[in-house]
Amino acid sequence: MHAAALPVNGLTALQALEKLGLSREQRLLITNGGGATGALAIQLAAAKDLPGRCGRVM
Repeated sequence: MHAAALPVNGLTALQALEKLGLSREQRLLITNGGGATGALAIQLAAAKDLPGRCGRVM
């Protein structure tokens, strides 16, 4: 049942990155990269060669 939710998280991360429309001159901060959507957003951003940082908000 948990594996069925993974495509939803991936789609959410992909849509967020596409909606931002970042260029390589811009930077990206992904907070809470430990969750499913954040982890996939980090991987997708790296695949698109977007410079950025991962942060943890406490």
